[in-house]
Amino acid sequence: MESRLTLGRSAALRFLDGLRENDVAAVYNFDVKVEQLQDFSPGRDLPDRAYGLKTKMLTSLNDAVLRAADDLGKREERRRAIVILSDGGENYSRASSDKALDHALKAGVTIYAVNMGPDGPARDITASGILKNFAEKSGGRYIESPGRPGVAGCVR
Repeated sequence: MESRLTLGRSAALRFLDGLRENDVAAVYNFDVKVEQLQDFSPGRDLPDRAYGLKTKMLTSLNDAVLRAADDLGKREERRRAIVILSDGGENYSRASSDKALDHALKAGVTIYAVNMGPDGPARDITASGILKNFAEKSGGRYIESPGRPGVAGCVR
């Protein structure tokens, strides 16, 4: 992910720019812990802390989906979505992907997943499967690569 962080920030900014006028969004970072970088707000920019992020070897993707789903479940908005920008690597969560997905479904959350992992033979098939599973089972969409057409359009 290290080499793809800039691309990830660009994708996040495109997503935020495409929000409707009354939409709010929160921003989370997840590695050895899940950290909310920005509370739900109508802001269309990333918080300053998002520009100083560094990748770590440990990833708690499932815990991040579970926390975001639980946070969304407490909100009044009817349109609820999680946009995951990740290589799909999962090696540090306490929660299983099934538990995280269950929380998302109970909260009425649709998950959109953009695979930020490297293209080609270095791509982790298992990690891709985790992202696809979140998207498909929640009624969302899986995007194979952030550089492909349709990324910004799928999350507006």
